[in-house]
Amino acid sequence: MMNKGTLGGPRIVSASWVHDSTTPDAAYLMPKPPGEDGSAALGYAYQWWVPYGNDGVFMAQGIFGQMIYVNPTRHVVIVQSSAWPEAVASSLAAEAATAMDEIARQVSP
Repeated sequence: MMNKGTLGGPRIVSASWVHDSTTPDAAYLMPKPPGEDGSAALGYAYQWWVPYGNDGVFMAQGIFGQMIYVNPTRHVVIVQSSAWPEAVASSLAAEAATAMDEIARQVSP
C-alpha cells in the first residue's frame, strides 16, 4: 500500500485500486475537520480509515487497538499491536493516531 501497489518492483495491485481503496468517494464517507471538542471524524474507504488533512495518511484499525498507519508523503508505516481494556476505544484510537502523526513528522521531517 505504501508503494501504490508495488512490492520490490512487481505490481501486486493496480495503482488506481490503491487510490480508490484509500479515497472516500461519498459525502458521508469524507473525513471531517475537528469540532469544538477537538475530535475529528475519520473518512472511510475499503477498510481504510482516512484522517482529515494529514499527508495522505490512511489507517487500518482492528479491535483492542491493533492499527496499521501508512503515511505515503513521509514514507512511514507504523504497526501497533495492542491489548486495550475494551474492544473499541475512540479516545485511545485518536491518541494513537496523533502519536503516530508526530512520530512520522519526527522520523521524516
